Amino acid sequence: MNSNAKTLVVIGGSRGIGAAIVKLGAQNGYRIVLGFHVQRLPAETITRAILDKGGDAAAFPVDVTDFASVESFFDQVVATYGTPDAVAHCVGVPGPQGALIDLSPGSIAGLFTVNLTGVFFCVHAAAR
Repeated sequence: MNSNAKTLVVIGGSRGIGAAIVKLGAQNGYRIVLGFHVQRLPAETITRAILDKGGDAAAFPVDVTDFASVESFFDQVVATYGTPDAVAHCVGVPGPQGALIDLSPGSIAGLFTVNLTGVFFCVHAAAR
């Protein structure tokens, strides 16, 4: 483990684009902090693979729809590794499909909470 490594926080780094960013960051010597919501096992599997190759990685839970959870996540990151050097927010949910007139306000609430408010919460907490 390199104590001089830069810290890359990847929220939603257990699969897809987030997992690709985690892998690339680890290959380039970054210390990885992976934020996950529900699926602990994939996050731990990825961090274990990085650790097994001599890298530095950790996974902490975070709910991007809950500002207190996001603040707690970044508090844990800073307490463990210091201020992150980079943050990648890779969490998103698809929205409902159909004609606008057929969509209810409630059907898109989760979309905005995760995809917009969640990004704001993470950027705000990371910038503190």
